[in-house]
Amino acid sequence: MRGLTGTVKYAVVLCVLFVFSVCLGRDPYDDMFPEEREKRFEERRDPMILAIALRFDLEGKEVDKLRRRGYGYSEIIKVLLIAEYAKVDFKEIAKLRDKPEPFRKIIKKYNLDIDDIERKTGEIRGQIEEFPVAISTDTVKGTTTQTTK
Repeated sequence: MRGLTGTVKYAVVLCVLFVFSVCLGRDPYDDMFPEEREKRFEERRDPMILAIALRFDLEGKEVDKLRRRGYGYSEIIKVLLIAEYAKVDFKEIAKLRDKPEPFRKIIKKYNLDIDDIERKTGEIRGQIEEFPVAISTDTVKGTTTQTTK
C-alpha cells in the first residue's frame, strides 16, 4: 500500500471490513461493543419468534438461536412441544434434531403420540399466524406490552 493516497487506503480498509463482516457473517466490532450487539438483537425482532417464545414461556433470544440455526417456525414449535410433553430441556431435543435425527424417531424415543404432536404444532402455528403479536422491546426487561390485530 506504499504508493496509494490516503483516500484510496481508507477505501481499501473499508472494503476489507465490509467483506469481513458480510461474507463471514461477523461484525468486526461485536467483541468491542457487546451492548450494541444486544441493541441490534432487539431491533431485528421477528414477531413470530417472539410469539413462539411467549407461548412456551422462553426468552426471544433462545428461540431466535434456533431460527438462526436454520429451523423453520413449525420445526421450532415441534422441538418446544416435544420438550414440553417429555418434560426435558428443549436444547436436548434440538441436539437430537441437529444430528440429524428425524422428528418421528425423537417423538418415539420419548413415547409421545406423533399425530398429537403434529396436530398441536399446526394448531399453535395457526394461532400465532392468525393473531400476530407485536411486542415492545420492554419484553426482555420483564414488562410485556402486547397488542393483537
